[in-house]
Amino acid sequence: MPIICGVCGAANEHLTAHCPNRQDSRSCDRQGPQEGKGGIFKGHGKRGGDTAGGRGRGVGQNAMPRQEVYQEIVSEATASDDKPGIGHKCSDGEAATRRFMRIRPSAVDWATFGWVYAKGSQERAGGGEKNVQQLRADWKELSSRRDLSRTDLADGLKQLALRHGVQAGKWLFFLKPALMDRVWPALVWALSKAALGKCDSMKVGGGAEYVCCVFMRNCFDPEEVESLRSSLHDLLVGLVARVELLLKPDAYSYCGIYRSNPWKLSTSLASCKVQAARGESVQAAPVLRDDSHHDRCQLAPLLQAVEEESVEVLLPILEAADSRVALLDSLHAIALHPSAGDLPLVRMCAMLKEAKSFRYLLARILKMMAGLVETDAAFIFGRRSLVFSYPEFKRMHMANFGLLADLCVHGLMTGTRSVTYLPEEMERCLIIDSFRLPPPSTWAFVLQNLGDMAQRLADSHPNVSRSLDSFVQDGKVSSHSRLSILSLNVCSDAKQRELRTAALLSALQQLGPVVCCLQEVTPKVAKDLQRALPTWDSSDPGDGSSTKGHGVLIMAPPELDVRFSSCLLQSKDCKLLVAEFPGLAVGNVHLSSSPELRERQLADCAKVMQQWSNMLLVGDFSMDEDVLHRCVLQNQLPDFTDLWPTLRKEKEHSKGKGKGTKRTGRALAKLPWWQPVDMQLMFDQPLLPGPFLLDVLPSMYSNFVHLKPEVDTDATFVSDHLGLLTTIEQNADVSRSQDG
Repeated sequence: MPIICGVCGAANEHLTAHCPNRQDSRSCDRQGPQEGKGGIFKGHGKRGGDTAGGRGRGVGQNAMPRQEVYQEIVSEATASDDKPGIGHKCSDGEAATRRFMRIRPSAVDWATFGWVYAKGSQERAGGGEKNVQQLRADWKELSSRRDLSRTDLADGLKQLALRHGVQAGKWLFFLKPALMDRVWPALVWALSKAALGKCDSMKVGGGAEYVCCVFMRNCFDPEEVESLRSSLHDLLVGLVARVELLLKPDAYSYCGIYRSNPWKLSTSLASCKVQAARGESVQAAPVLRDDSHHDRCQLAPLLQAVEEESVEVLLPILEAADSRVALLDSLHAIALHPSAGDLPLVRMCAMLKEAKSFRYLLARILKMMAGLVETDAAFIFGRRSLVFSYPEFKRMHMANFGLLADLCVHGLMTGTRSVTYLPEEMERCLIIDSFRLPPPSTWAFVLQNLGDMAQRLADSHPNVSRSLDSFVQDGKVSSHSRLSILSLNVCSDAKQRELRTAALLSALQQLGPVVCCLQEVTPKVAKDLQRALPTWDSSDPGDGSSTKGHGVLIMAPPELDVRFSSCLLQSKDCKLLVAEFPGLAVGNVHLSSSPELRERQLADCAKVMQQWSNMLLVGDFSMDEDVLHRCVLQNQLPDFTDLWPTLRKEKEHSKGKGKGTKRTGRALAKLPWWQPVDMQLMFDQPLLPGPFLLDVLPSMYSNFVHLKPEVDTDATFVSDHLGLLTTIEQNADVSRSQDG
């Protein structure tokens, strides 16, 4: 597309802003919107852009200055783009597209993921990184000129985009989460069927209002723009009452044209309002009417079989592998959907049993259960479980357990897989060699679901109920009456790292069996510790890969039965790591030093930790005493108690006697079954590792731990932080109930 000067009409010679015949046009600084073809209003747009940043606070809200609003929007936009995305290629086939459509936007973990996107058959034309960099450089030069009006700048940016081949753009719109759940699968399906004009891809992002961007290759081509707008209008008018479409070039996003931008440019080239006709029912349109519509259509033959009480219509579908898989996937997906209550699921499953295909559904149910404990099975709808927000993850797994309970109660678990053998089946799925659970699963959540199932089966299958309940109770009561937990920030500094690791190992030998909760552990230190203590269980798989970020690590002595789970917190690579023992959960964190971010991280911790009735939270909290009691205990963790003032008489927190040592470690407890009995500061004096290390060096070398501190080396501090050793004892009444 040629670049035409708006003053002299020259083609591909110069920008309008650079025309020698141009006169100062600053007096023509404002223009109202102009209506064009198809109800499109040119140069009009109220919203801020195509990312989460486009939905920030306005200038009038909280009285934020315009520049601060703009910087906040840009920061949020950058943060969304920096996060990983959840993608799908429609060319992967219809079955993959149907699985992708089951991921409702409102179910996504938006704290971790920036976008959910789908690509059509053609690759998107983004302009190329080199072209984008040149565009930004030229825009920086052009936008710095003081003699140009807003109209000149807008025209100049368009001409720069054309010059550098950055012509792609999108129609975007904003909807509430529930409405976006309805619209998104319909858009994906239309894209897979090439029914959206010249659309080549689309994406959706979270926020108070969700944003959807539907991309085209050339947003400056009127025919292409109108083709996509018309297709979107026809689809959306049957799904929502009203919505506004905004046309935005990618060049605008690359050059920072968001709401409250310093050049006061409109954030879009044009807008178009989509509104259902008066008196016309939104539900009457012949399109996908909600996010489970495609699965309901797949189940039509099964529903017909239920109504006719005959399996004849099902047999051809179930005999072919592809159609059988599609039907069973849809049935399981509908059973997990929040609006599945209007379907006769039990009768549908009974019809499958009559058609001798029930075992395929049961295999799906048990495989999803296995995904709670086995990383290789931790998938839902073909995606890793951590794709979903924590509430959605819990809801779907509870629905899966509930489906199995319903099948038992209604007598469908008979024959070769009798309900009598259900405990063994479930134990086979849930008890595996690995003790590191895939996030965000926890053993407490597994036990909760088994306990709920035991209650559901109490009347119909009392023996099975008692067996499940016994399994649950065994996982709730500890066989140990006394436990010690060490928390230490080992300091990631490379200075004397091997010597300090050796000193820590020799100190652990003197302490005996303790649960070690460490922070700032590097991959090298993690590998050395695990090789030096080969019989201990570790939250790391042995290669140091889990210590990325803040380096949290938990190691437990072999006599303790432990399972490790984790939950991502706000901020990159920050997580709550939990060691789950019978009757006790020990959490390990390294929180941010930023008060705002730390508060959000603690809010995340509080939500997750509700599932444990007995919890000890330790780690580096990066806060002082006043902040701990004023903010954390009162606002975020009101059920927890700071153990230091409970067990120690010292005023506030002792810093220890070591020069340069500090203590930001804490121990917060919610322990109705346990009694804290002792708390000690550790490593406040330099240690001389040599004498103690001689006993452990042979086994360390045999496990390829290459630590070579000299026996006569100078004493050193284990860390620049102090350790905290907490000892708790199980209450006598809990121990007696276990013995009984």
